[in-house]
Amino acid sequence: MKPKWDERRLAVWRNQGIRGMTRGLFFRMWEQQGGKCRICSEVLSVGSSGRSGFTLDHDHDTGRPRSLLCQGCNKHAALKEGADIDQFKDTPYYDYVQQHRKVNDVEGLDGSGEDKMDCRERRT
Repeated sequence: MKPKWDERRLAVWRNQGIRGMTRGLFFRMWEQQGGKCRICSEVLSVGSSGRSGFTLDHDHDTGRPRSLLCQGCNKHAALKEGADIDQFKDTPYYDYVQQHRKVNDVEGLDGSGEDKMDCRERRT
């Protein structure tokens, strides 16, 4: 189920240091991932209270969004800053981390973290 947009979600992400995220980019990510966690493919949920069962993974150095993850995968030790990723070989966590060390997989972002495909939604 596609979640309803809530402007508070964007404010929370900005407070977490996530840069370049827009409503349009969020829904493109949701559609690219089929509403599932990028790592384990669990269906991402939105509770009736508005609380989400997913998180927006992002690069902590640049603030660039990477993927939507379920809460469990987001909290996995392999994704912690400074984790020894080699101990997680042959797991989907290893593949995900290796992929994001090389390139951000969210289409529509340029090197500045700006969403070039969604300029109408950017506010000044």
